[in-house]
Amino acid sequence: PYCVSKLTFYGMHLMFKEELKEAETPVFCASLIPGEVNTEMQKNTAYGQEEGVFPKHLVEYWQKIQESGQLLPPEVTGAFMEYVMMDTTPDEFQEDEWFIYDKKHHKDWAHEFPDVAIEEPAGLF
Repeated sequence: PYCVSKLTFYGMHLMFKEELKEAETPVFCASLIPGEVNTEMQKNTAYGQEEGVFPKHLVEYWQKIQESGQLLPPEVTGAFMEYVMMDTTPDEFQEDEWFIYDKKHHKDWAHEFPDVAIEEPAGLF
């Protein structure tokens, strides 16, 4: 169900991105991937699920990044989201899918977190 909902959201985003920008009152849409964030939900997903709810390899991956300290602090993801939503033009906003680990935009906001490694955790694939 989780992966299906993510795919559904992505498809809706593509449809809205094309259709709503031409509306009488334009609406600009983007897809934002905040990365793996150190939250209670992440912890519960890694350790609080009954067997079989998620594929075993995903649960093992989530446990690994939880235990190895590879999760991003929520403040980092918040700053990224604020940058994308507040500091980009409408065209920039909906141009690409926004991925927190894409270094091309780090110069614009990540300087606030010099001690945080904003890198995609290894080991899923």
